[in-house]
Amino acid sequence: KYPLAITNWILDVHGDHCGCGYDIRCAFNETANNSALLGPRVRQHNMRFVVCAFHGYAHNRLCQLQNHPLYIPGYGIEDLEGMKRVFSVSNTVARGIRHASKFHYLQALDLHFQQWDEDRYTELSRFLYNNYRQCLTIIEDFSVDVAHLQNSLNIDNAAIEAWLSDERNFLKNLKDEPEDHVYECAYVQALIDRERAE
Repeated sequence: KYPLAITNWILDVHGDHCGCGYDIRCAFNETANNSALLGPRVRQHNMRFVVCAFHGYAHNRLCQLQNHPLYIPGYGIEDLEGMKRVFSVSNTVARGIRHASKFHYLQALDLHFQQWDEDRYTELSRFLYNNYRQCLTIIEDFSVDVAHLQNSLNIDNAAIEAWLSDERNFLKNLKDEPEDHVYECAYVQALIDRERAE
């Protein structure tokens, strides 16, 4: 229920065409869309869920192609792992409040996050500026290399998109492992077993 409440809040605050990174996006997208109260809002506002960049690599390849921010336009260089950083830093408070009363426990956490908010707010403009500069640098440094590589290989952006689409279609339609792969794996396993036996 908490992820649904957070999704509702994101839609209230950000409205149309917003996105959300979540470790189990592949499962949560279905949950959000099937929700009687939230599903229509998610579709109406065209909300997009993705898996967080680092965690996404643990998902199968088809899930990555459909849900990883690397393959979805609009996510830029953001890794969507901000909450992990927040909770990681909040762990430093645990030493001081481990044996505290509930009141002092909550008070210390509240003070910690007030300070966190203040520090982040003062750094926000620098963070945005540095990310913007980093994006410009990436574009400037690699656009020429990418264009040169595309020319030398005689490919264009449409071909790259087609490769991703072909890979998605292949993985969606893959019912069983190809027979030659099964034989190759069995052969390698037989070689390993033989070597162990010797």
